[in-house]
Amino acid sequence: MGTGVFTIAGVTFAAESPWEISPSENFVPFAKKLHYDEPALAEPSKRYAERTVRIIIGTVRDECELLYGGEAENGKVTSNERFCVFKSGNGFTRLYSDRLENGKVYASSRFDPSSSTVHIRALEDSEGYFDKSHNLFAHIGFEEVLLHFGRVMLHSSYVRVGGGALLFAGASGAGKSTQAALWVKHMGAETVNGDRTVICGEGHGYTAYGSPVAGSSAVFRYGGDRVTALVLPEKSRENEAERISGAEAVRAVFSHATVNSWSPRDTERALDIICGFADSIPVYRLRCTPDRRAPEELSRRLKADGFDPGCMSEKD
Repeated sequence: MGTGVFTIAGVTFAAESPWEISPSENFVPFAKKLHYDEPALAEPSKRYAERTVRIIIGTVRDECELLYGGEAENGKVTSNERFCVFKSGNGFTRLYSDRLENGKVYASSRFDPSSSTVHIRALEDSEGYFDKSHNLFAHIGFEEVLLHFGRVMLHSSYVRVGGGALLFAGASGAGKSTQAALWVKHMGAETVNGDRTVICGEGHGYTAYGSPVAGSSAVFRYGGDRVTALVLPEKSRENEAERISGAEAVRAVFSHATVNSWSPRDTERALDIICGFADSIPVYRLRCTPDRRAPEELSRRLKADGFDPGCMSEKD
C-alpha cells in the first residue's frame, strides 16, 4: 500500500492508496516524510492538526462499480473534458474519463464533509492516474476540500515583502506576474507562489498560503504570511493605484476565486470568506506600466493609506 501526507494552507491531506504515491516536484515543499512502516493516518486526533482530510483509494473491477448509487436518478449537474458531476445525497460525485483513451471511464470521487474524507474508486488498471501526487490531487476536488476548512484559492501571484503578503490577482495576461516580478526586482520582495494563492481568515486578519499550483513561475513555497493588500493590475501607459471597497471589491476578488459554481454550498461559503476578506484587507485597482514606476506608485499609495508592508527597501 502507498501513503502520502501533504500539508497545504494549514490543512493536512493524508492519502492511502493501493499504489505507491511519488511526490511530484511541485508537492515536495508540502510533503511530510513517513517511515517505511508508518501508516498515513494512524491516530489523526493525536498525530495531526484537526484540519485533516483523508484520501482513501479503493479499486473496483468494473465501470458500473464506480458510482455510489442514486447518481443516475439525480442526473448530471455539469461536465467538462475530464469529468462529469452528479448530485449524490448531500454532496456530489465526480466521474473521471480519459479523452486520450477514447473517453475511457476509470475513476470516481466523492468528498464526505462529515468525516472529512475523500473516497476514490478506481479501476484496477488505473495506477498511472494516481502514482504521482499531482495526479492524485487532480481527483480529490481540491478547491471543495479547501472551502470545507474555510479556505479559498485565488488566481493570484503572491510575494512576501516586509514580512507580509502582497497579492496580485487577475486573469492570464492581466499583468499580475509582471507586477509581482517587478516587486521582486526593485522592492526587495520574494516570490512565494506565482499563480494560485490560498487565503483564509485567522485571528484578526487574513493569511496567504502558497500552493502546489504556481503556473510559469515554478515557485512552490508554503507561505503563511498576513495579507497586506490585494492588487488588481490593469495594463496602462500611466500608473495609478485606486482603492476600491464594498460590493465592487467583493465582486472583483470573487471573480478570481476558484469556486464550483454548480455547488450552491461552495458558492455561499466562498462568498462569505471573500466578503470578510474584502472588508478587512485593502483592495486596489492598479493601472500600471511594465516597469519600476508601477511598484513605486503602489508603494507610495500603500504608505499614504497606512498599509505599509514594513521594510520595503527599494533596490537600485
